[in-house]
Amino acid sequence: MSNHISLKSNGFKALLVTQFLGAFNDNAFKLVISLLAVNFFADQPGGGTQYVALAGAMLVIPFLLFSSYAGFFADRYSKTTIIFWIKVCEIIVMSLGFAAFLSGSIELMLGVLFLMGSQSAFFSPAKYGILPEMFSEKDLSNANGLLQLWSFLSIILGTLTGGQLLLWFDYKVHLTSIVFIGVAILGCFSSRFIPYVPPSASKKSFEVNFLKDIYLNFTEIKQSRAMSLCVIGNAYFWFLCALYQMNILIYAKAVMQIGDTGTSVLLAAIGFGVALGSVLAGRFSEEKIEFGLVLIGAIGLGIFSMLLSITHGSFPATVLTFFLFGTSCGFFIIPLATYIQQFSPADSKGRILATSNFISFSSMTMASVVFWFLATYLRVDPALIFVIFGVLSFFVIIYICKLLPDFWFDLSFF
Repeated sequence: MSNHISLKSNGFKALLVTQFLGAFNDNAFKLVISLLAVNFFADQPGGGTQYVALAGAMLVIPFLLFSSYAGFFADRYSKTTIIFWIKVCEIIVMSLGFAAFLSGSIELMLGVLFLMGSQSAFFSPAKYGILPEMFSEKDLSNANGLLQLWSFLSIILGTLTGGQLLLWFDYKVHLTSIVFIGVAILGCFSSRFIPYVPPSASKKSFEVNFLKDIYLNFTEIKQSRAMSLCVIGNAYFWFLCALYQMNILIYAKAVMQIGDTGTSVLLAAIGFGVALGSVLAGRFSEEKIEFGLVLIGAIGLGIFSMLLSITHGSFPATVLTFFLFGTSCGFFIIPLATYIQQFSPADSKGRILATSNFISFSSMTMASVVFWFLATYLRVDPALIFVIFGVLSFFVIIYICKLLPDFWFDLSFF
């Protein structure tokens, strides 16, 4: 795109609003189903853990199946047009959610979650791929920071509202769909104000075998060690996010013994932290990519994860720890995401982003399996799960610093 827009433009605000509304529906709808599962099966072994894990999986499995196709369309057609039609699909899916809630079937609700994940899979490479086409390199880190800010503010609102919707509608869950359908309609409307960007003129042919396509794309990514490390680091971040989101639901009930509202506050604390960390990372980057922030973020992930094993006796202390954990997440992810967007070739940006999504959501699916294995099969205490992965984060730090020490130790922003 030859004419870049500013961070204060109405077109960028429209993208932020569209992302905000879509992320709200994803997270509120998922949380409603997860809380229903925990409440319905509280007296059974595992306390609904298997349905919490399935809810997490239903939003990420579509990224494994459809990321390759989503990348192809993002490179072949205008990303603005793709975003609009995805928002139209969201209205349809949320309407199906009404029927699923009315039926009272957890299985049908999980099916709608799968459809939500599918439309998100096609939305993601268009959403992130459009940023380098809308902004100059000096504004790209800030644009990513602001996009993550509004994404996680939406997650906060979605997690807070998800628990409250059940109370407001007196557990008549089909009525919550009125909210979700309305939000989807607003998202479709706001998408019409996103600036048009032309197709990237990719000549790549459509590949039916998505696994072959992902393999070829990853082979291209591996040609750059920096790019491959960013993709792997991005995947590790989303693995932790998925695992922790599921674990918090059980941690709050079993360890802290708090209700749905308190659980929503804990999830919201992480969202506030990521929002703040993302904006600070964009500001600290000062028109370039600061990989020193990744190191600081990784250290924070380890420290604050382990602290959760001793803070659970105090609700304020636990909220603060989750907030600081989220801030560390923002520092960790923004430089990685910006690098992938900025240094992917223009005519294959959608494919590279889609492949990164595939790898990230493979790790999120693995998180669902790991969570089930630890929480249900081994009956590991939720507080201990945080400790285990806090320690693992320090091993990740040692590994990446050994691979590219000079690359990660850029602390010039201080």
